[in-house]
Amino acid sequence: MHTLNLGIFQTLAAEGLLWLAENKVFEAGPDVPSQLHSAYVRFRTWLRSNCIGCSTRRWTVASIHLTGDDFPWLSCKAFNCRIVLAFLAAALIRTAASPSTRTVPCASKHIA
Repeated sequence: MHTLNLGIFQTLAAEGLLWLAENKVFEAGPDVPSQLHSAYVRFRTWLRSNCIGCSTRRWTVASIHLTGDDFPWLSCKAFNCRIVLAFLAAALIRTAASPSTRTVPCASKHIA
């Protein structure tokens, strides 16, 4: 639990949120804080529509721990981190499937 949920998954969740925010997937304002706010609102809607409970607090630049000397990581409880990752996967799939969306860079590359 500690290595994955409170280590790798927290970093993966933060990186995923930042990638989606930087690529303006959540269609909010031009900056990362407004993208994170929009992402959290959509996360809460996704939780309600899927009948999932999660106590993760609002996502901000501070909760992702953006510092120049370390990898970002999302402050959340171990199990909540897994729920955030499920939401990010659903958001990426929805973005890639949308006909009005530009190509998702990581999904367009072929592995040789």
